[in-house]
Amino acid sequence: MIGFEGSMQNHTIVELTLDEKKEIHQPINTSIELLKTRLIECFEKDKIYQKKDLKITDISILLNTNRTYISNVINQEFNVSFSDFVNQYRINEAKKILKLESTSKYTLEYVAEKVGFASSHSFIRVFKKLEGKTPIAYKNTFF
Repeated sequence: MIGFEGSMQNHTIVELTLDEKKEIHQPINTSIELLKTRLIECFEKDKIYQKKDLKITDISILLNTNRTYISNVINQEFNVSFSDFVNQYRINEAKKILKLESTSKYTLEYVAEKVGFASSHSFIRVFKKLEGKTPIAYKNTFF
């Protein structure tokens, strides 16, 4: 019976060996690119960075992977830490808001909260670190 079952299979040892070699080399790059694409989508489309207490574990759960893998992709593909990655998105969003004349009535606390910072102090500190000026100074260049 076992011999009969074996003869009914449609693959050979050579095909199995070739498939195993493909699996060792291909998915690593493919999965990194896929994870990178999904990560960018979460940040650009879903704007997950707006969550105040965002943690790398939240991202790993969302993308169905582990935190170390997410961290490695961010470090290697974007050359920044997870917190710097998140803060870049937050500051870019804040810059968009600060450029709009219609938002001139918004306080820094509101803008900080809107883009995901827990406090206006951390928002101002990170903004100045990344942009070289405070959010108010940045806004004043437009109005």
